[in-house]
Amino acid sequence: MKLIIHRGNTEIGASCMEIRSSNNASIFIDAGLELYGEKAELPNAIKNADAIFLSHAHPDHFGLLGGVPKNIPMYCGKITVNILRIMTAFNCDKFEKIDRNFSHFKNKEEIKIKDISITPFLTDHSVPDSYAFLVRADGKSLFYSGDFRTGGRKIYCTKNILNSIKNPDVLIADCTCIEGRKDTIKNEFELEEKISQLLLANPTLPAFALFSSINVDRIVTFFKASLRNKRIFVCDIYTALILWVMVKNNVNVPKITWDNVKVLSRDDIAKSQRCLLEVCFEELGLEDFRDIIYRTNVSIKLKDIAKAPEKYLLKFNQVRNVQKACGFEKFVAIYAMWSGYLSSKFYKHGQYKDLINDKNVIFEKLHTGGHSEQKDLLNFIANIAPKKFVPFHTNAPEKLLENYPNAIIGKDEVDI
Repeated sequence: MKLIIHRGNTEIGASCMEIRSSNNASIFIDAGLELYGEKAELPNAIKNADAIFLSHAHPDHFGLLGGVPKNIPMYCGKITVNILRIMTAFNCDKFEKIDRNFSHFKNKEEIKIKDISITPFLTDHSVPDSYAFLVRADGKSLFYSGDFRTGGRKIYCTKNILNSIKNPDVLIADCTCIEGRKDTIKNEFELEEKISQLLLANPTLPAFALFSSINVDRIVTFFKASLRNKRIFVCDIYTALILWVMVKNNVNVPKITWDNVKVLSRDDIAKSQRCLLEVCFEELGLEDFRDIIYRTNVSIKLKDIAKAPEKYLLKFNQVRNVQKACGFEKFVAIYAMWSGYLSSKFYKHGQYKDLINDKNVIFEKLHTGGHSEQKDLLNFIANIAPKKFVPFHTNAPEKLLENYPNAIIGKDEVDI
């Protein structure tokens, strides 16, 4: 068995690797966009793949799949398919549509591709339905951790992996935070407490929650913080749609039909998302969702928020438009994403710079990451105890040499 890393072992993003058996069976894991730097492209070898497995629905893992020949089978989790279709429909200017069918895999259920065996393991990451993979062929084993964290709401996922995987011939591990994390909040539960305290300290001010809608655990965190402060959680159509899909897949998340959840769906401010929904609702099978978000017990209007804005926690990115429509001067903005997105490296003028520099805005950065911090990562590697170790999804692989002097760094091909 041979591991071929097409990209991702010396950077965060553009993840794409291939595993070949001695009989030339070939599977790929992910084909993603670059996070920054050189533009990512599909490797030519992917045209000869027997199957492609997607670990999770982040663009640095799925972003190039739209260009894969349609005759090549693709596998992912059932919820991931829904997230992909929603993301590409609502962000058609950013992501290429993946117009194809996926086969679904399930946690711990083995799949055979010729003489290669692949077993998915559910992981805890900042998007639901994320997976690691145990790959076997030629009497050898390879374990790919996928992107994972130990500070989420599903710590049992990591415990299950550590109980199931021992001494693989090769471990490929997500080493994003090997240099340490800049955010000091350890987990989602501590984050919930910090957000709740901030809201408690500003009871007369409206508040905005700024984070990725596909980070479903983060939705839960903000929702619980709003409950603790007797606020109503208000979200846009896109976020409501993510929650709707989770509920339909029996995931325990806030329901948009609850009294303490509302959807900002009927004002002009929601027009762009309404138009996108009208275009894609039949294709995505969202007739029931389209009907329910306009009901008076589910939707809310800006004029209602304007009457008592301090009663709401708003998950809505058009902060200034909401502020103007509701007429409030001062507010709280809670930024719960990686701080790197605030730099001009990702956004020409810096994301939310106008809010950060506004004296009437209490702008707080409260975040816990989607990747394991250094200590937990090193414990993870030590407990699995691989014969060979390949750092992945990191721009500082050399940092692993301090603890693992035999770590395989800078090689694109590894014989297993």
